[in-house]
Amino acid sequence: METFGRIVREHWEPWQDRLPLHFCSLMTLVCFIALWFRTPWACAVAYFGVLTASVQGLITPMLHDGFPSAAFFAFFVGHGLLLISALYLPAVLQWRARPWDDMRALGLCDAYLVLIIPVNIWLDTNYGFTRYAPAGTVLEYFGSAPWYLLTLQIPALVLLRLLYLTVRVRKK
Repeated sequence: METFGRIVREHWEPWQDRLPLHFCSLMTLVCFIALWFRTPWACAVAYFGVLTASVQGLITPMLHDGFPSAAFFAFFVGHGLLLISALYLPAVLQWRARPWDDMRALGLCDAYLVLIIPVNIWLDTNYGFTRYAPAGTVLEYFGSAPWYLLTLQIPALVLLRLLYLTVRVRKK
């Protein structure tokens, strides 16, 4: 819906910027797989990926159009549904993380970043924010691109471990 809104609005962007290659677009697909098929890897990636990275979009949104545009609502509805989906897994479906699911999720998210770097260079885009930090985001506090992707690994590890403690399988 957001991609369609970006195509039809008056603020035209190059076609390269309209591809569904953002991390949150990937998380939408992973959340669908997790909710529909309930596969353990998808549940883990959806939960940990959304709560550590995608939720940043709600906190520091990158919007070309403000309230009350369709793009504004599409952005917040899309990111809000990601958050609801991630929380629905443990709260309603009773999904529980296996040992080291948080680290495997981080590895898959890091793989996305490694794979998207050459795409960004080829298309002259900034998917996954591997080329520069958008103004007003938390990335600005972790150094220059792409080095902040390495610097972020430490707080990501801490946050993922804390999130893991809330959804781990408890011993009886």
